[in-house]
Amino acid sequence: MEADSRAFDRPHAKTEVSDMAASPATVQGADVAGALERAGRNNQSLCRFVNEQRLADCSEKGRAFHAICECATLGCTLAVTMTIEEYEWVRRFPTRFIVLPAHERLDEERVTHLADGFVVVEKTGEGARTAIRLDPRKQRRTGNRTPS
Repeated sequence: MEADSRAFDRPHAKTEVSDMAASPATVQGADVAGALERAGRNNQSLCRFVNEQRLADCSEKGRAFHAICECATLGCTLAVTMTIEEYEWVRRFPTRFIVLPAHERLDEERVTHLADGFVVVEKTGEGARTAIRLDPRKQRRTGNRTPS
């Protein structure tokens, strides 16, 4: 089967090597680094949401809670073991996430606590704003209730 050469003859899709060398984070006008950073922030908030759902199913205080690593690495589903009390301690701040050691992104977050088996990181800048906006506990924090 012969490829249709017209599919590759799109002037708007051509990128010169010299253009890429001048701006490695930009491909065809798209900010790849920025897109990956935003996806990572959303991934952290998604993992936090999943952990909140898992917590709802786990009611025994003092017992081990198996959370999903809330790092910015897309596709990371490694388990982080802690107590429910430790998890609740981290959740006091909507900008903080639970990650495995070496899963920190020090260019986007700062380490606030080192524990046995996990690290607590805090988002800064745009990452902090995203974390607050996507916080599943937002209604409880602000006292806002949805009308019944």
